[in-house]
Amino acid sequence: MELASVTRRTVAFAFDVGLLCALGYAALIVAAPYGSRAFAESSRGLLLLLALGNGYFVIAEALWGTTLGKRLCGIRVVTVSGAPIGWWRALVRQAARLIDGQFLHLPGRLLIGLTPRRQRLGDFAAGTIVVRQRPTQ
Repeated sequence: MELASVTRRTVAFAFDVGLLCALGYAALIVAAPYGSRAFAESSRGLLLLLALGNGYFVIAEALWGTTLGKRLCGIRVVTVSGAPIGWWRALVRQAARLIDGQFLHLPGRLLIGLTPRRQRLGDFAAGTIVVRQRPTQ
C-alpha cells in the first residue's frame, strides 16, 4: 500500500470543506424566504450544520473509505492492515479532528509529515492510514 502524501490529504480535505460550505450556504439561501435567518443565527442552527458536516466525513469514510475530496485525489482510509475502517474507526478519526484541526490543522499536517505511516492523531487513535487507491483495471 502506498501512503497518501500530506499534499493529497490537504487538497482532499480542502475540497470537502469547500463543498460542505457551499452546500450549507446554498441551504441557507433556499431556506431564507421561510424564516431561516433566525434559525441560522441560533445555536441550534450552528449545531445542525456542525452535525451535518461531521456526519459527512463519518458516513462517507465508514461506508466507502473515502469522501468526495479523497476520491478526486485518489486516496482512501483503511485500517493499518488494509481493511475497511467501519463506523467506530470513522467516528474516532472525526472526533480526534477537534484536536488535529487546531491552528489551521497544523498539528495534523505536522504529524502526517513527520510520522513513518503519515498518520495524524485521528489515524493513531483509530488504527488507520490513508493510502493511494489503485487504478481500476
